[in-house]
Amino acid sequence: MRVLITRPKDDATEFESLLRERGHEPVTESLLSIVCDDGPAIDVAQYGLLEFTSANGVRAAARRMHARSTPVLAVGPATSAEARKAGFTNIATSAGEGTSGILEHLKAHPSLLSRPMLHISGTDVAGDLSSMVAGIGANLDRLQLYRAVATTGHPHAIASTTGRPKPSYSDGYAVTAAARYRSARAASSMWPSQRPPAS
Repeated sequence: MRVLITRPKDDATEFESLLRERGHEPVTESLLSIVCDDGPAIDVAQYGLLEFTSANGVRAAARRMHARSTPVLAVGPATSAEARKAGFTNIATSAGEGTSGILEHLKAHPSLLSRPMLHISGTDVAGDLSSMVAGIGANLDRLQLYRAVATTGHPHAIASTTGRPKPSYSDGYAVTAAARYRSARAASSMWPSQRPPAS
């Protein structure tokens, strides 16, 4: 089965490998790119816990943070792996997803609540983590270090695949990518109309 991958290139590699291992053919056409904000080095000495809800946050932080000893709470194995790759040495992994995964981990480990926390995020986030953790007595700041932007290629041009079967499914990555995906699919029958099953 051919599967269309629309996520940013840095996030697509692992998913491509997973699909190939399962006998599928990935077709990668990123509809978003991740832009990290440049600026001076960031001092995190005042924080007792860095929180990452995506691998993109880790990459953005690694560009501007020299220290790697501050404890990290990462959402999921992919984000944890990226943190290890970036050189962070004290990493805990939440079992849940996104901001809710962070919240549940903190509830399960109340000793962390007294630490000042910093959430590294993009411009667009799902859920107000600061308010969520405030409800359980934690103090968290949010620092936006990256943003997702639409790729410059027009979806109509992206859709012009010739001589190959069209992909059967799409990963439907992120809200912005999904909107561009719908635009491309409306313009060409070469784009799949279904997302892959959850399994």
